[in-house]
Amino acid sequence: MAALLRHAGVPAGQYPRAARQVEAVASRLAGPVPLVRALLARDGTELAGVAPFWYLWPVAGLEHALCVRDMFVHPAWRRRGVALLLAGGLRDLARAHGCVRVDWLDERTGPGRTRRYEVLDLPLD
Repeated sequence: MAALLRHAGVPAGQYPRAARQVEAVASRLAGPVPLVRALLARDGTELAGVAPFWYLWPVAGLEHALCVRDMFVHPAWRRRGVALLLAGGLRDLARAHGCVRVDWLDERTGPGRTRRYEVLDLPLD
């Protein structure tokens, strides 16, 4: 998964060395107190995409929400429906866990972002 995250547009200088990358990802997903969960898109053993998410509580009184910052799709798998599958999987998880909403947090702006959300049928706000 660390290798896939390198394709996410983050400057290489901001990532720790490879061994520390794997350790950092593993500790956040499976440490004593997992900080995040991840929905994976795979073809056999090949990782095509990942959508890190977490649950936020409380929202709307005592309800909870599923929060997503972004999805990452390996360049070889882009434009093949992987992001759409991940988005659908996130919606399914939110419904299955009784979330009152999905909060999509994205710091990027521009026409590419708008087009992506329109294709995925996700609200921009």
